[in-house]
Amino acid sequence: MVIFALTFCCAERQVCNVLRHSLIIVPLLLGACASDVPTTAPDAPSAETLRAADIPAGFDFKTTQSYRLRIEAGLATLPSGADALVVRRLDGTVVFRGALRADVPLELNLSLPAADREVDVVVGSGETLRSVRVGVDRHAVSLDS
Repeated sequence: MVIFALTFCCAERQVCNVLRHSLIIVPLLLGACASDVPTTAPDAPSAETLRAADIPAGFDFKTTQSYRLRIEAGLATLPSGADALVVRRLDGTVVFRGALRADVPLELNLSLPAADREVDVVVGSGETLRSVRVGVDRHAVSLDS
C-alpha cells in the first residue's frame, strides 16, 4: 500500500515530498512521546557493610571443586573381570557411570559442588552390588578392602 502511494504521488512533486518527509518525521515524533520514567537502581551496600561482612579465610567465589579419584579392584571383588561402576553424590546425583576392570586402576576427574565432601562409589550389579563411601580428599580407593 505504501509503495503504491509513493508511486502515485511521485507524479505530484510536492505531495510526494510531503509524504516522504512524513514517513520519516512521524516515527520520530512518536518515539519522542514516550514517557521518560526515571529508573531507580537498587541501593548498593555501603563500604562499611562490606567491611563488616564475615568472609571466611580462603574464600574464592568457586562453587565447584575438581577432584581426582583413583578406583581399583582385584579379581576377588570382580570375579568376572569387569563390572559396572557408578560414582554419585550423597543426594543420589550420578557424576560418573562406566565400567571397572579388575586389576586396572581407573583415574577419574570429578567436578563436584564445593560443599560436597564425600561420594558413594558403587560397583557391581544385582546381588553382587558393593558400595563404599569415599571422602573426596582421599584421592584413591581400593574396593578389595
